[in-house]
Amino acid sequence: MELIINFIADFLWDWPLIVTILSTGIYYTLTCKYFQIKYFKHICKSTLGSSKHIKSDHAKRNDNANGLTTLETFFTVIATTLGVGNIAGVTTAILLGGAGALFWMIVTGMIGMIIKMAEVTLAVYYRDENEDGSFESGPMHYIEKGIGVCMNFSSMHLPIAIFCIGIMSTLFITTQNYHASVAISRNFNIDVVCIAFIYAVILYYSIYKGIKAVSKIFKIMIPIISLIYIGSGILVILRNIHLFFPSIKLILLDAFNINALFGGVAGKGIAEAVRQGVSRAVYSNEAGWGTTPMIHAKANTDHPIKIGFWGAIEVFFDTIIICCTTGIVIVIAMVSGNLSPGDEAVIKAFSMGIGDGAKVIIPIIIFLFGLTTSIGWYSYYETIFRFIHKRSRVNVLPLIKIMKYIYPLPGFLMTLYVSINGVPGKLLWAYSDILAGLPTFINIFAVLILSNKFFDLLEDYELRYIKKVEPEEKIPIFFKEENNEYYNF
Repeated sequence: MELIINFIADFLWDWPLIVTILSTGIYYTLTCKYFQIKYFKHICKSTLGSSKHIKSDHAKRNDNANGLTTLETFFTVIATTLGVGNIAGVTTAILLGGAGALFWMIVTGMIGMIIKMAEVTLAVYYRDENEDGSFESGPMHYIEKGIGVCMNFSSMHLPIAIFCIGIMSTLFITTQNYHASVAISRNFNIDVVCIAFIYAVILYYSIYKGIKAVSKIFKIMIPIISLIYIGSGILVILRNIHLFFPSIKLILLDAFNINALFGGVAGKGIAEAVRQGVSRAVYSNEAGWGTTPMIHAKANTDHPIKIGFWGAIEVFFDTIIICCTTGIVIVIAMVSGNLSPGDEAVIKAFSMGIGDGAKVIIPIIIFLFGLTTSIGWYSYYETIFRFIHKRSRVNVLPLIKIMKYIYPLPGFLMTLYVSINGVPGKLLWAYSDILAGLPTFINIFAVLILSNKFFDLLEDYELRYIKKVEPEEKIPIFFKEENNEYYNF
């Protein structure tokens, strides 16, 4: 039985996932005529370059509403995706897949931009509006409304249930607290359980304050810690500039070195480079997971594509900027012969630019990245609970209140368990991988099925806002407009 479970887990997160993500991204990229690349400047100008990050009208009138500015939503999502994987995950990918893994990580990031843009757009298009004027949506909503209602499928209960159960399973099997606490413990000589307890307390306090208050903190904190991390990486490059171009050369050679297909001195093999690069990129930026659209959909907008742009920028920032910062630093250390295996690899690599400061800065950033990820993921769970509450006769609102109290516990208990008994066996992680992998496939297939809706919305936006012409055929901009009477689920 254990062999079967491990086989399924490895199968889901190996080439099936890689082929599914790459083929979906390529399909969207070609069909949209390289929109995320061709109009990248427009995307940046419409998001980070725009000053029109406003709350919904209701949120202006009522400060208790969950109205978020698009900028607050963006940094909340970035806080959620910037986790331990951006540092430790990228390092592992390069150690296992060679320097070429970084190239394939970048490729995945580029096509992942259009995937994330599509799923965010669909989530905004099919979202629910609550009585208080706030919005909620996610893959559950566009599967139910887009496939179930609009395509006349009798029931979407099973795929929605699998998606929800898979995402909720990560509540109980989580390692963010453990990895973040270990980073602080090893470098500051503090008991890991004490750090894990502090992590849990901060997490509880953040959840208690609510997403509005936390988003305001993220809007200030995320740019600061990101700039510190990127600046540290730039210092490594500048102080080892003679190794920069040899590092780029190694990345490209490892990415396309057919001679290293079966491994060898020159590289880990192109197959392993692709496997590690794609899987780690997806794990980091969550493109195709269907998670971050649950936060993006809360933002106010007059066109779904406008919020979709924030999804594209999110992937670019997470993968092309943060992950590449880690990757370049690690490859430079690899070329210099200064790369040590294990947990100290990142700190030793960054010490080539910031010296002993790496022992302080990097562990703190890992801790903060892990913490912000844990805070953001709570929003996913609450969105799923609220969806279940609306669509069933079961009152799950009390469960949301209970979850606010117990949410920090699994991560703390996992750290406590590992500190006493060691890392759990592979079977536990295999179950976790299966439960987390299934929602990704369900979401990707839903995004593919609903691709025409995204293409229509993208064409409408391109005509209105880029080419500045009125579309000959006007289409509904939101699902509610398409259905004059809001569908009663």
